[in-house]
Amino acid sequence: LQYPEHISSDNQYSYLFALSHGTKPIYVKDAIVLSQPTRNFGDFIKQNIRLRDEQDPIAQIFGSKYDTEYRLPMFNKYGALLKEFSSHPVLAVYAIILDLLIKFYPGTHRHIIWDIATSTKELI
Repeated sequence: LQYPEHISSDNQYSYLFALSHGTKPIYVKDAIVLSQPTRNFGDFIKQNIRLRDEQDPIAQIFGSKYDTEYRLPMFNKYGALLKEFSSHPVLAVYAIILDLLIKFYPGTHRHIIWDIATSTKELI
């Protein structure tokens, strides 16, 4: 698999590439996935800016396949937000603030080498 020069979001690109070439995801009940979310605010910002800035380039490569796999319908998005807000109003407000912060954060990621979110790289 060869990535385009302007793409560093390997997880999104490889998944969409595989789908575009006929690979179908399957559910494996006893699968073990070793993954860690970011553990601090700085790493959260780094990771999300990289994903934010590569949405358009990846959508240009894969077209409607990107929309089908990654874009959440507005009805579902706002329905989930309303449900979360009614259950956990304070956390929902924080989630909205973080979402807006990422959307309008002036930082940019337009190069292949990015700041590593180190808190996701620690051994489990």
